[in-house]
Amino acid sequence: MHKLNGLNQPKISPEFATRLNRLEPQQRVRVMVLLQSDTSQLDTSQSTDSASLKSVTRSNPASHSSSMPHGRQSHRERRARIQAIRQSSGRSLDSISRILQRFGGCLLATRPDALGAIPVEITAAGVKALATSEAVKAILEDQAVALGKFGKS
Repeated sequence: MHKLNGLNQPKISPEFATRLNRLEPQQRVRVMVLLQSDTSQLDTSQSTDSASLKSVTRSNPASHSSSMPHGRQSHRERRARIQAIRQSSGRSLDSISRILQRFGGCLLATRPDALGAIPVEITAAGVKALATSEAVKAILEDQAVALGKFGKS
């Protein structure tokens, strides 16, 4: 279950793995699945919107990220990068669809987000199967975020 991602780190945290082990294999959980994306394709000059990016940078060199302060990308470059991440993550999503089907899992979003993550509801055994997939970078427990009041304990 503690399969490693490309950085030789476990795909599931030890704490979450412990909680998963306490569940029945058919018990359902919500997780965020971080999908592999081909980051080598994320150079904005290689993105799907490359023609428009190249025309913008030729007509307005100041819009190119290398000439912006601290390498900041333009709005158009960021949108192209997000689109490239979503497309690349979408290919990984295709790869895990068989696991989702086999373990009665379902997607809780229509597509990966800008970070290549997608929420999933699946059985505890299905989470372990997802961790074995090359298409998965990491699996995080989907937890509600509660904001506390300042000054109160």
